[in-house]
Amino acid sequence: AASLRWAALARALAGAFGLLAAWGLVRGVSRDIASVVEPMRRLAAGDLDAEVPAHSEQTEIGRIASAVQAFKDALHEKRRADEA
Repeated sequence: AASLRWAALARALAGAFGLLAAWGLVRGVSRDIASVVEPMRRLAAGDLDAEVPAHSEQTEIGRIASAVQAFKDALHEKRRADEA
């Protein structure tokens, strides 16, 4: 009987730890995505001074940020060409 209680307690603790780890992972990814969304909105509105964070990181978010940075650079070039 006591061993069943310990096993149930161990399962409950493992489940709680798993939920906590999943919550932390989702929160971190959501924060990283949000850090790229705001510069994208600013660029879409024509603000070429928007800073694109994490564009040199070797992560999925870094690759997305790198693409946003390339888009920003192309917009700068287009603006220069249009003004010339």
